[in-house]
Amino acid sequence: MKRDYLLDYLNQTSEEIRSLLNNNSLVLPIGSIEQHGPHLPLSVDIDITMDICRELCLRKKWIMGPEIIYTARSLPQSGGGSSFPGTIGINGKVLIDYFVDIISSFSKMGLKNLYIINGHYENEAFIFEAIEICRERNLLENMRVVALSWWSAVSDSFIKKSFKNKFLGWHAEHAGFVETSLMLYLMPNKVRFINKESGNTPTCGVYSYSGKTKDENSNGTLSSSIGATAQVGKSFFDHICARLEKILI
Repeated sequence: MKRDYLLDYLNQTSEEIRSLLNNNSLVLPIGSIEQHGPHLPLSVDIDITMDICRELCLRKKWIMGPEIIYTARSLPQSGGGSSFPGTIGINGKVLIDYFVDIISSFSKMGLKNLYIINGHYENEAFIFEAIEICRERNLLENMRVVALSWWSAVSDSFIKKSFKNKFLGWHAEHAGFVETSLMLYLMPNKVRFINKESGNTPTCGVYSYSGKTKDENSNGTLSSSIGATAQVGKSFFDHICARLEKILI
């Protein structure tokens, strides 16, 4: 797989970046620093997202922006929870203002399109809210913005084919079959082993806390990664990139 950057954004001068961004499209990867069980690193959400963004930029000759990794806190029902060592999260109110400042900064650079690709489940609502605030402030009048999480590009038919009707929901795919497969394809040296523990799969959209019981799953996963392979990861990666090419036009 080709991994060359189309553009190293941070090594450009101010005048060079002005010329490169003018009437062009920029892809902005957003991830997190979050535990992914005993078998995957803290970097999963940004690793997968950056490789997807990189591939899109190579295919479409778009510009890739600097990645964002300090983001929304991990929640027990979708990411395992913040009590696991290594996980870092930002308060939601602060995060919205942070995203607003970033998006509004790009809006001043003459971009034609800003494409935001998210890889951390808890980020999505905050990204969307920040875009709405920018819109209300008339900061997006000359720029088109599209934001989505990479899993939103996966078609229902592809899910059925890949999971054989055993799909538990994207909220439960934290450190599970898909993320493990993608990491085995993109960065196999980072995968410690295939996690066989199924995890305590939560109900989507339900937040539940009791001070008398442990919130998080015992090993930080919400589903098993049994069956994960590099070949499966490649099929998901190719499908996601192809679908995003059609969505981001």
